[in-house]
Amino acid sequence: MTNGSAADADLFEARIGVYATPAQVADTVAALSALLREERGAAGAVPWDIAVVEDAGRTDPDDMPLAEFYGELPEQWRAEHPGEEPGERMIHEIRVGMYLPEAHGHDLRQRLNRVVCPDLQHSGPCPIPWSSSYTDPAEEAERDYLERRYARLRAAA
Repeated sequence: MTNGSAADADLFEARIGVYATPAQVADTVAALSALLREERGAAGAVPWDIAVVEDAGRTDPDDMPLAEFYGELPEQWRAEHPGEEPGERMIHEIRVGMYLPEAHGHDLRQRLNRVVCPDLQHSGPCPIPWSSSYTDPAEEAERDYLERRYARLRAAA
């Protein structure tokens, strides 16, 4: 692995919320997957899993509804597109589980964000409103969640 060693690897999850059409979500997932495939080749072993979640598809009853968690995204789109109809746009959450060293995870998370917004310092709105967060195993509840969803990634390392 590039930053750290297999001995200090752990489970992490990047969550990227988007207010987008199904086609935009599919394109974003394809680009994220391509980055992760490249990363796996470059680092030697970065097992990962990617899933798209909608409120109807949530499996963890403790999760906050996506419409509540990412409520600012539709509002942002409406403010940037006054009078337009959102069409097929809805809130989706792209979850990327990874097994890698923490230092490497921070760098990879930043590169995942740049897939959604290549220039984080650009002026004006992003074409797709988005927000991201990161789950690491620092606390017992987070560790339990990561173990339930991604423990199989250790075996793939």
